[in-house]
Amino acid sequence: MIFSGGVTPVESAFTIIGLVNCKYLMDFIFRQTPIGAIIFLIGLFASILEVRRKGRAEFLWHYLWLFFGLWLVFVAVSRPVPQTTSRMEAAGTADTSTATVMNQYGSAGGQISPAVAAMVEVTGLFFDGCVSVITPKNMADDFNYLINPFLLPKAMAVAKNTIAEGILTLGLRKELRNFIGSAYGAAVAKYERSGQGQTTKDKPLWPGDPRLYGNMTPRGRTEWGDLDQKLRDYAETALPDQIKSILSAQFNDDASGSSWQEMFVKSLFTVEGKRFLETLTESVALREKQSGLAMTGEITGRLVAHGAAYAGAAGGLVHTETLKQSMLGYYPFVVGYAIMFTLALFPFTLIICIVTRTLKPLVMWGVIVIWVKSWNLTWALLYYGSLVFASVANKIYPGSFGLAQAPFFWNATNYCIIMAPVISLFTITGSLWGVGALVTAVTLHSSKQSETTISNVGSAAKDSISGGGG
Repeated sequence: MIFSGGVTPVESAFTIIGLVNCKYLMDFIFRQTPIGAIIFLIGLFASILEVRRKGRAEFLWHYLWLFFGLWLVFVAVSRPVPQTTSRMEAAGTADTSTATVMNQYGSAGGQISPAVAAMVEVTGLFFDGCVSVITPKNMADDFNYLINPFLLPKAMAVAKNTIAEGILTLGLRKELRNFIGSAYGAAVAKYERSGQGQTTKDKPLWPGDPRLYGNMTPRGRTEWGDLDQKLRDYAETALPDQIKSILSAQFNDDASGSSWQEMFVKSLFTVEGKRFLETLTESVALREKQSGLAMTGEITGRLVAHGAAYAGAAGGLVHTETLKQSMLGYYPFVVGYAIMFTLALFPFTLIICIVTRTLKPLVMWGVIVIWVKSWNLTWALLYYGSLVFASVANKIYPGSFGLAQAPFFWNATNYCIIMAPVISLFTITGSLWGVGALVTAVTLHSSKQSETTISNVGSAAKDSISGGGG
């Protein structure tokens, strides 16, 4: 029988490591040392005291059934570590295996408790089923969360790294910067002289924007057409084939005419333009310092003024990418460590159940397992939501949803990945607390309103009687 430990190999491996550690602790406490006997005697003594205080022997029998039931179900029975796989391994999309991760972070052998393993596996399968239900039927397997979680953000990360490196072909980079300093700068100056774009939000940056393109000279338009094609060809050679196919499947749309190549070129233009303007600003400042003369040349002035806009479009790219890569790489470890530590707490949960003579701690532990396993469902919802947002945005504003023009969106996606445990917690428990708080607030508000209304009616009636009597 193959044990399904989770979506990723890391999650599956840490689940097995947690189960092995859980069984080791239970055997150490209840079988290998007198600690279990001492815990049993504490619970037995407390039950006898309760029987003497209340005069009912059922408390003793209840405790004995509780202790031996828990011992037989969770401690007495064990089995070797089963063959374990993950959803990604089954689909052939994993770059490692559960066995490899287990050998790296723990032992691949040992015993586990079948009952604890069944609780974890059933919970995981339930939420995997929920993810399958919310997965669109016509979605390509590459974008299925259970097969390739966060595939698009990973592809975007690679593309943005390539953009951050800039154009490595010196001739093409020089041609781009010459275009920015001549035809593009003249179009920007002409556009602003017309009185348009008074605010930063209104200022177009993309040479293909009709507001700028319309202000270019015929020669400038020809230069941009040739340069745009060269940049698209550069995109085809700069990115790996797998990344290009992912971006193409998500963003290419014949109806809108937009494509991932256009977004890549736009982002590349923004990054290279920002670097050019920073260099230009430094050189102008140095010339001013040396000669004491004010800046001359309207086009140069307009270009430097647009430096802030470029910085706003591409600023924080490196920071965003670093955060994204860390979270996209570490989120399997987040859920893996969480389930491993939760399983490590199970023996102590049994101790609390025995000492307090109730199953409530076991129920609470089960809620924690449900909470941790629900993270994948929350992540899947966030991931599918990001796919829909990116696709819709690209269709409404063709080519505007650039790889570097959307740092806020991708940053928000990463922060949502970080916040998934909190979101899941509110989904499971917070909704009930919220409903209770809402009902309480409405009740108090209604009560105060009723008191105010009654008081006002009473005052009006009193004034009416007093007025009638006068």
